[in-house]
Amino acid sequence: MVKRKSKMKQKSLRLGYIPPADAEPPLIAEGEYIVECVGLNTTSYHSHLKLCLYFELLCPPSAGLILTKFYNYGYDPFPRSSDYFQGWVIAASKRPGSRNKANLHPRVFYKKTFNIRVVTVKPKNKDGSTKPDALHYSKVGEVLSLASVESDYPKTDPKFSLSSAYNSSPVTYNQDKGD
Repeated sequence: MVKRKSKMKQKSLRLGYIPPADAEPPLIAEGEYIVECVGLNTTSYHSHLKLCLYFELLCPPSAGLILTKFYNYGYDPFPRSSDYFQGWVIAASKRPGSRNKANLHPRVFYKKTFNIRVVTVKPKNKDGSTKPDALHYSKVGEVLSLASVESDYPKTDPKFSLSSAYNSSPVTYNQDKGD
């Protein structure tokens, strides 16, 4: 079966924060982190349509760094085994209806908080040896789940709160009232 590119998906799509093209990709320790999707952008790479999601780390000490996740984005409909389909189902918290399989808009990722797995990219030379550490960088390897922000947030730094990360009013909780 030949996959056709959807005309809807061939249009340029930009939403939210898009870092400058010359921005250096960060290098952080591999592991699981909590992030917020702060932007998305479509681009063409060797005549294949790609979707790039930009995630901002919320966990100190790396809070504020931007990591990327690229998806193949030119399918109509998306295969159920594709990374994009699986990521979309996580972000939307539901499966698409049978009539909407070709219409999985990436807007469902925007401004949501996720648990992700960060991996380190270690480029190789033509002979197969690894390039110097200065050329290694981190990226989002996998979107694991939606994060329930306060309950999933690591309690490693009591001075840091998500309310300060979002620049909003502090979150208060009802304290247990003694009888």
